[in-house]
Amino acid sequence: MISQENLIEKETIIFKDLSDILGPNVHEQSFVFKGFIFGICTKGYIKLKINYNTHHICQNGIFIIIPQHIIHIKECSSDFEMKVMHILPDFLYTLPITPDFNLLKQTASTPCLQLQEKDSEEIITLYNIIDHHAKNSDIKKTLTLSLILIITSLFNKNNHNIQPASRQEELTHRFFDLLLQHYTEERNVIFYANKLCITPKYLSMTIKSVTGYSIQKWINEVIIIEAKRYIKTTTYTIQQISEELNFHTSSSFVRFFKQHTGYTPLEYRKR
Repeated sequence: MISQENLIEKETIIFKDLSDILGPNVHEQSFVFKGFIFGICTKGYIKLKINYNTHHICQNGIFIIIPQHIIHIKECSSDFEMKVMHILPDFLYTLPITPDFNLLKQTASTPCLQLQEKDSEEIITLYNIIDHHAKNSDIKKTLTLSLILIITSLFNKNNHNIQPASRQEELTHRFFDLLLQHYTEERNVIFYANKLCITPKYLSMTIKSVTGYSIQKWINEVIIIEAKRYIKTTTYTIQQISEELNFHTSSSFVRFFKQHTGYTPLEYRKR
C-alpha cells in the first residue's frame, strides 16, 4: 500500500486512481484529507460517507470534498475505478485566477454531481493530459487551474436550487470544523459547546438529531481514524503514536483502540 502520508502531505497536486492512494482494498477505509479532493468515477460505483451523509457515486459521477472532512468508503463495486485529484489549499493561492471558494464551501452540503457523458469525457481527457505533463510544473499548474474552473462551473450550473442550511445543520458543520482542528487536544463536549457559544446539552442534542450519532462517538471516530493512519502508514512505535494523539500513557491508548476496533494497535498493524 502506498503511504497516504507520503502522497498527500508532501505533494501539492496529486493525480491518481483512488486505489493507487488507498491500495486495492478500498472498501471500509476511513480517512481525513487536508486539502481539496476532486474525483470522477470512470467505472462501477462507490458509496462514500462524507462526515455524516452518505452519497452514491456511479459512472460519470463527480464529487468535491473540501479540507478536513471525514471520509468513509462504505461500499464499492468489484469493477469500480475512480480518478482523483488532491490539491493542498496553498496551491490555490498561487494561481493567477482564484477559484470561487464560496462555491467550493457550498459543495459541503451537495458534494456530488452526475455529469452528462460529454462533460465527463472532457474532464477525463484533461485529467489525462495533466497527468502526462506531470513533470512540467508550469504546464501542470495551468491545466490544473483549467480543470478546477471547469469542475466548479459545472457545480455552479447545478447548485442554484440548494436550500440554505438550517440552524442545526449550520451548527453541525461548525462543530465538525472545530473537531478536525482540535481533536488531538480537546475531547470534551464542553470545549466545543463553549467555542460555539451554546450549552453542551444543546450541542449534543443537535449533533444527535442531524447525524444520528452522539457527539462523543464522532470525537472517538476521528481519533481512531488518525490512529489507524499512523499504524498503517508510519513506523512509529505505539508509544510514539499515543504521544502524537495526546494519550496520557501508551496503555490507555491501547485500551481505547481495542475498545473501538476489537484489536490492539499491534494486532491491527500485523493485519
